Amino acid sequence: MAEAKKKGKFWKVLGLLALVGAALYFLKSKLADDPDAGWVPRTPADSYIANPIADVTEDIVTAAQ
Repeated sequence: MAEAKKKGKFWKVLGLLALVGAALYFLKSKLADDPDAGWVPRTPADSYIANPIADVTEDIVTAAQ
């Protein structure tokens, strides 16, 4: 029975340490780092421009043949 209590206490202490570590990491990342660090605006490499006339001309050429 005493060994079961020791194992339970171990997991509680381990969980508490994990929570404290996560809180410290969160505070460090929010308070110490530059807010714009790692931020990159998303810009598309190639913009798609629709050409609705190309579809119509292709149909006209096909119909004329």
